[in-house]
Amino acid sequence: MDDIGGGLYECEQCGTCCRASSATVWASGEDVVRWLRERRHDIIRHFALQLPGGDRLNALAMILDARNRDERVYMRSPDTGEPYECCPFLEQDGSKSRCGIHATKPERCRGYRPWEWVPDARTGTDFNCPVVRRKIREEMR
Repeated sequence: MDDIGGGLYECEQCGTCCRASSATVWASGEDVVRWLRERRHDIIRHFALQLPGGDRLNALAMILDARNRDERVYMRSPDTGEPYECCPFLEQDGSKSRCGIHATKPERCRGYRPWEWVPDARTGTDFNCPVVRRKIREEMR
C-alpha cells in the first residue's frame, strides 16, 4: 500500500481512479517528447488532439507541429477515437491494480490527487476513491 495525501490516506490499489477517470486523462507535450525519447510509441498511439471540426491529430503529429506543442492530448482509442471506459495501461495483479506505465505515466496521472477530487456534473462522478470516501464519512460523524 502507498501513502497518499501526505500520509492521510493509504492507497488500496483498487484501480477505481484509473477506471473512472480514464476519459479525462491527458498528456502534455513534455510527456509526448519523453515518450519519443523512450521509444514508447505503444503509449503515444493512445493519445490524440481533437481539432475544431471533429478531426483528430495524433500525439506524434501534434508534437511535430510547433503550433500545437502546448496543447494537451487526450487518451482515446486509436481505432475509434472514443474515450476509453478504463485506462488501457491498467493491469490486474490478483486483487490489486497497478499502472503498466508507472515509470513514465502522463503528467495528469502523476499529479492525480484523489483527495482533491471535485464532483463532475457532466459525469455525475464524486469522490471515486473508496479510501477518500471512507475518510470523509468518518470525518462527518
